[in-house]
This record gives sequence, structure tokens and C-alpha cells, in this order.
Amino acid sequence: MLDTAGLPKAWWGEALLTSNHVLNRVPNRNKDKTPYEIWIGRKPSLSYLRTWGCLAKVNVPITKKRKLGPKTVDCVFLGYAHHSIAYRFLIVKSEVPDMHVGTIMESRDATFFESFFPMKDTHSGSNQPSEIIPSSITPPEQTEHTHELVSEEDVSEAPRRSKRQRTAKSFGDDFTVYLVDDTPKSISEAYASPDADYWKEAVRSEMDSIIANGTWE
Repeated sequence: MLDTAGLPKAWWGEALLTSNHVLNRVPNRNKDKTPYEIWIGRKPSLSYLRTWGCLAKVNVPITKKRKLGPKTVDCVFLGYAHHSIAYRFLIVKSEVPDMHVGTIMESRDATFFESFFPMKDTHSGSNQPSEIIPSSITPPEQTEHTHELVSEEDVSEAPRRSKRQRTAKSFGDDFTVYLVDDTPKSISEAYASPDADYWKEAVRSEMDSIIANGTWE
């Protein structure tokens, strides 16, 4: 998941929670019913599931929206909210003063571009998102599949070395600090960190999924 989305390993916790969320709602060859159906008593709806790590244009909340300001912010889809019916997003491009790049937000009001991954084409060794996010795209009324974002001419044209000196683009101190923050390397470190509750939930969800899917059998 991380490789497909182009996200660094620091996001393994979000990937793990999303994987478990999906696995608990899809059938497997060992059981006729999904873990969700066994626990809740009814079949789950899968229509809300989205491609992890894809681009999402998230509508600016009414409380932060300005009359002449932008109506959306560019985000990476990170998963599903833990305590509400919403999606989790990482903001990667924003012109809204109160919505900062590098922060996580939850919202149900978003348009997904499930074949476009803004973090996929990053420079080697960099945790910063690519600069190819299509800011000119106008969100349609329904989910957009961005197969036409790259034309055949763009693919076939040989790359040319630019004579213009490149300068590193800054996404703000908040974004840098968020990604370079020490990620726990072991269970003991995770449980001793300020985010212990988050990691305990991730481990518990993983164990429930393993047991429900009969992985140890």
C-alpha cells in the first residue's frame, strides 16, 4: 500500500488501520460471512470504500470558507475516521489560512481521483509531495477517474535537461516536522509514546483481523 501510494513508511499505522477496516468487511475463502457481518449481524456496504493514498479534493468547511477564497484543498486519502462516519485526509496543498499543509483532517465532503497519487512521484529520499497536483482540476459532481491526466504526447516525449536552476519547494515547517517525527520501531516504543492509544488500537484491530480471517489456522 505504501509503495503504491508513494507514501513514506512513517504512515504504516494509517495503512494498517485501513487494511484491517477493509479486511473485516470483505469475504474470505475460510468463511461464508465477513467478520463485520458476524459481529454486527448484517452485511456491510462497500460503496464508500476508496483507493488508499489517492488524491482527494476536500471541500473547505463552512466555518473556514471565505466568499472569494478557495473552495477545496488538495489532500491524500489516508483512511476512515475511527469515531465518526468520515474519511481521513492529509493536506498536501492549501490556500486556506486555517488549513495547514501536513495536518490531518476528517471530512465526508470530498471528491476522489482514485487513479492519481500525488505522493507517488516524489524525489528519491524526499518525504515532500510531488508538485504535479492538478490544481486546475474542477471537482465534478461524482468521483473522477483521472485516466486522461497524462496524455500520450507527455509519455512519449523524451525528457530534456532544464537549464533553469531548481529550488526546493517548501511546504511549511508543520509538514516537515510532522513527517520527520520519530516513528516507533517496536511495540514497547509505540506503547510508551504520546500516541500510545492510537498504536494500541492499531495492534488490537490487527489481531482481531488475524483471528477473524483464520490466519493462524
